[in-house]
Amino acid sequence: MKERGYFWLLVFSIILVLILTSAPYYLAARGGGEDYVFAGFLMNPLDGNTYLAKMYQGFQGHWKYTLPYTAVKGEGAYLFEFYLFLGHLARLFRLPLITVFHLARLLCVVIMLIAIYRFIKLAVSDAHARSPAFILAAFGSGLGWVALIAGKVTSDFWVAEAFPFLSAYTNPHFSLGIGLTLMLITPIVDWRKDLLLREGLTPFLTLALAIVYPFGIVLVFILVGMMTFWEKYLVTYRALPQVYPWRFFIIVIFGLPMLMYYLWVIYSNPIFSAWNAQNLTPSPDIIDFIVSFSPLVLLALPTVFVLIKQKLDNNRVVVFWLVVGIALLYLPWSLQRRFIYGLYIPIAIVAVMGIHRLISDKNSLRWVGTAFIVLSLPTNIVVLLSAGQGIVSRNATIFVSQDEEQAFQWLSRNTPDDAVIIAAPETGLFIPARAGRRVIYGHPFETIDAEKQQESLIRFFKGLPITGDLTPLQQGDYLIYGPREKELGNGTLPEGLELVYENGSTQVYQVIH
Repeated sequence: MKERGYFWLLVFSIILVLILTSAPYYLAARGGGEDYVFAGFLMNPLDGNTYLAKMYQGFQGHWKYTLPYTAVKGEGAYLFEFYLFLGHLARLFRLPLITVFHLARLLCVVIMLIAIYRFIKLAVSDAHARSPAFILAAFGSGLGWVALIAGKVTSDFWVAEAFPFLSAYTNPHFSLGIGLTLMLITPIVDWRKDLLLREGLTPFLTLALAIVYPFGIVLVFILVGMMTFWEKYLVTYRALPQVYPWRFFIIVIFGLPMLMYYLWVIYSNPIFSAWNAQNLTPSPDIIDFIVSFSPLVLLALPTVFVLIKQKLDNNRVVVFWLVVGIALLYLPWSLQRRFIYGLYIPIAIVAVMGIHRLISDKNSLRWVGTAFIVLSLPTNIVVLLSAGQGIVSRNATIFVSQDEEQAFQWLSRNTPDDAVIIAAPETGLFIPARAGRRVIYGHPFETIDAEKQQESLIRFFKGLPITGDLTPLQQGDYLIYGPREKELGNGTLPEGLELVYENGSTQVYQVIH
């Protein structure tokens, strides 16, 4: 009966998560009125538009990715193939890019939740702990809502990859990366039924993870390596076959070459090397981390030591993930935060294990478990409700004007694929995603020499002198002059421009070289 209840909890959770993470987008899509168009992203639109820009390159038929937020195209590389693939699908089925993006997001949410369900079922030995652990892993967050009262915005509001619910709300590759990671580290219990099927899929899961979320391969490599060491040298009984050494071998064979290729591209290609130098993602400070993962982390960390003393039992992969995840998070390197992805899952599971070990009375256990769940939900509720404010105000980071949208569509139909568009920094975020054209500046990481290019554009539209590097007119082929440019500008444009398109508030000029 418990197993049946746990399964129906999965079904109900999938339906609820899909509804909760889709309703704000539906409201936003209808919230633009006659004058605005929803750009498609409510959570982290700065990065969201870059994903759409990658899809646009796939829509154009490319499999090699080039940075669209910098004027110099450079030589492409096989990066971000997941989003390029989605772009190819959009072209094949003649669907809007943003539609394919959100359909992929919903599908990946289902994959992630099923993977969490199976991981908890097979990695958590205490059957009573599985349901609360799944609820927390699927819906929970930290105490950022308490910090918000004090005017602090903590990581549980915006580091979406750490929390499954926020991942489900944000983009497809976070959810899919978490799901694939869980599939690769989930232990086998009934090896006679599962061994051939699971390990036969391991090469494909490894390749998929290397494409979708390359940092996940590093985490999986470490965790499966630790499980391999445990099976070979620390387990004194041999009731089950040694599964993890074989899995470790497969992951090395199919995952390591992909990582080596990515490193080669980053360090041999000057464009991607410059991009990587700017791509700094430091971890939150310790206080922020504790608040963002509380109250669960306050119970999970002491429980780790209890489980270690009990020789970890069957829960060792969960404990390894928690310990390794935190360790990777604070190693002194530039990509610390990349390894926070999915970390809320082991923290939630170990915390629930701690509750079940501390409290034996069923009524008390029910009350304490409910309290932890209630404390862990408000941050995500605040995130969902905050979308309403952006929709009502037609926030400029999530909406574009109808005139701008029409100008973007004109650019996509009437300019060469490699054309470089001069635009205000804010407009530059949308052009690669909505017109498929390059810009001089549009993103703090994906624009080479981002600060210089941003300052150059601001000075250009203000009519101030630009010294040193190439001016925007020397780099661009067309210039868009819409509401954002006019807000920056002094009302005049330099010579050397020919008007080629105009609507109510937006003009497009061709640069006469």
